[in-house]
Amino acid sequence: MFVAPTSADKPVDSDKFPRQAVFVPAWDEADVIADMVGHCLHRWPGQDYRLYIGVYANDPATGFAALRGARGDRRVRMVPLGITGPTSKADCLNHIWHAMRSDERGIM
Repeated sequence: MFVAPTSADKPVDSDKFPRQAVFVPAWDEADVIADMVGHCLHRWPGQDYRLYIGVYANDPATGFAALRGARGDRRVRMVPLGITGPTSKADCLNHIWHAMRSDERGIM
């Protein structure tokens, strides 16, 4: 199970919530995703964005590699899909979108 960093059940302050989201649907990406996540966080300084990374239940290696690349950075939100992959990219993106909408409502 992958757990995203959360704040205590406080409503989201819209002035502090990231204005930009980057969706990363990931399947069988364990060899490259840690470097990609680390590179993005390094090259895009600031707090005004969040990386949403969708990972599948039957691909824990990709999820663990993404977490390794994130190094605990709160700009990364892991989105565990409770289904096995691969599915279509659109399916994974829809799960990520729902996670982002949930974050916007303050339900993390």
